[in-house]
Amino acid sequence: SPPPAGDKPRWLGGELKEKIILLHSEGGLGDEMINVRFATDIAARGARVLVSCHPTLKSLFSRVKGVEKVVAHNELKPEMYDEWLPAMSAALSLGHTFETLPNQSYLSARSDLVEKWQKVISAPTGVLKVGLRWAGNPQFEHEQFRQFPPEPLFELANLQGVKLFSLQRDHALRALPPAITDLQSRLTDWEETAAVIANLDLVITSCTSVAHLAAALGKETWVIVPIMPYYVWATPSDTSSWYQTVRLFRQDREADWQKPFADLKTALQSKLGHTTMRLSMTTAPVATHKKTLHFMAGLPRSGSTLLVSLLSQNPEIAGAPVSGLCGIVNGVNTNWDKIEFHQEVPNARAKRDTLRA
Repeated sequence: SPPPAGDKPRWLGGELKEKIILLHSEGGLGDEMINVRFATDIAARGARVLVSCHPTLKSLFSRVKGVEKVVAHNELKPEMYDEWLPAMSAALSLGHTFETLPNQSYLSARSDLVEKWQKVISAPTGVLKVGLRWAGNPQFEHEQFRQFPPEPLFELANLQGVKLFSLQRDHALRALPPAITDLQSRLTDWEETAAVIANLDLVITSCTSVAHLAAALGKETWVIVPIMPYYVWATPSDTSSWYQTVRLFRQDREADWQKPFADLKTALQSKLGHTTMRLSMTTAPVATHKKTLHFMAGLPRSGSTLLVSLLSQNPEIAGAPVSGLCGIVNGVNTNWDKIEFHQEVPNARAKRDTLRA
């Protein structure tokens, strides 16, 4: 964005108390989301904060702590403020380093929209709800570096224990597998998108504005980063000083996305394994009345997987596929002496009770 019209001075440091400071958003929508965080810091130093931004972000930015008023760039008038600060220079002007950057969540979703989307963004207990976004603004000057084929993301739908939701809209659209819920026609603005993300467990995305929205909301966010990274991902690490909840999966060779996708799939499998373990440990062993532990065998084509899924919809039943068996057995073993819900019975009776159940 160009500098604001008029002759008001740029704030270059000094006393802020009782001044009206314009935090003037710059760059793309993602850049505006990144740097609106500094409104809180400016307000904490005694200033009244006016934010100018893209019209589609006004409502979202109005709830940032410390923001007194938000206007669109084309609504801005010089008489509204005393001094101004370009948002992409705010970190430097405020004296921040990578160690002192404010990196906690600072955006929030509307509670009424979060409640509305709960009915759509749903999954059985223990199933991870994951949002996918694979392309950003095609007009971005370095778009060619961050583009990748989205099909490896679609293949994540084959993992047991995960439900995928597409956050892609407007461009780079694909025919999605039936297992992926397509939300493009319902993501009408940033408020709706924020409410959807608030209902997810994880967002997996390319380097787009959705990555910054999810991370600024405090949602766990996995970003697939090109070999030439954007400035917020530039320091060599799988984390970022700009956000507490981001994990980075980096490309190591230009035009080759095999490694980040392989690393991401391994990380998701590990996360799904830990989720199953936690569910087994917390639900299977803890009981205030008699419990029965059943083991069911059979290949998936025999219907065993479907039966486990159906049974698991009952909150009184803890079910898990073979991959979660170790967690169940370990949980029972750990808690065996903590509560009297077990008893030894003759084989004939056990067989009879099991068949009856």
